[in-house]
Amino acid sequence: RVAHIIDYIQQHIGEPLPVGRLADEVCMSKLNFVRVFKRVMSTTPLQYVLKKKIQHSQLLLLGTELSIKAIATAAGFDDVSYFIRLFKQKLGFTPQEYRDNLIG
Repeated sequence: RVAHIIDYIQQHIGEPLPVGRLADEVCMSKLNFVRVFKRVMSTTPLQYVLKKKIQHSQLLLLGTELSIKAIATAAGFDDVSYFIRLFKQKLGFTPQEYRDNLIG
């Protein structure tokens, strides 16, 4: 079930992925899904999804000329400010600083 949900997350990375939706996808209760996912992956489903969304946005920052807002949307974030704060919290750079430093 966890392998299925990992694939599902990858295929739907640009969409909102609440834990309830992920649990429904594998026909589990939300509580049981979180417990099983954490045991197998050593992280919560939410943290895993956020990590994958940030990784996806990193690829978009380096491989496209999309605006930060467009990248946030493509990575499934409705709030650009939240995306920028989360990106900086996880990587130590804002998305624009990341792009500028790596592309130069």
